[in-house]
Amino acid sequence: GGSASEDVPVNLDDLYSETPPPPKAVVETSKAANIALSAGFNQGQLEALTEVSLKASRALGRNFTDALTRLTRGTAKLEPELLDELGIFTRIEPAVEKYAASLSKSAASLTSFERRQAFVNEAIDEGQRKFGAINTVILLISSAKFPQI
Repeated sequence: GGSASEDVPVNLDDLYSETPPPPKAVVETSKAANIALSAGFNQGQLEALTEVSLKASRALGRNFTDALTRLTRGTAKLEPELLDELGIFTRIEPAVEKYAASLSKSAASLTSFERRQAFVNEAIDEGQRKFGAINTVILLISSAKFPQI
């Protein structure tokens, strides 16, 4: 007799030896975060990019991971065309001029890091203005109550 656990020995190493790879969304989201951090964006900017991406994806019926990837890559690499599909039409030079003025510097004197900061800050501001009213909490709760099959 005895319990099932006595009859069938379990090697805990076997349970973890074939850990499935993380879901694609987790991998893509991690890549987007790494791009943002390697571009010098701070935690607050990364959180704001994530929030804007989530709200834009809900408002536009787009995939969140795609929205986050577009927003982080577009701002990190100064590629505004990646933001266009999200309805964020921030342009580099006006953002750089505004940022330079706030630092009492000329736009031409800004470093690449400062140019990226100018662009990401302006893109976040525009995204928050456009999508700030989107209530993601209710949408997330609704999707939790009605899982997709």
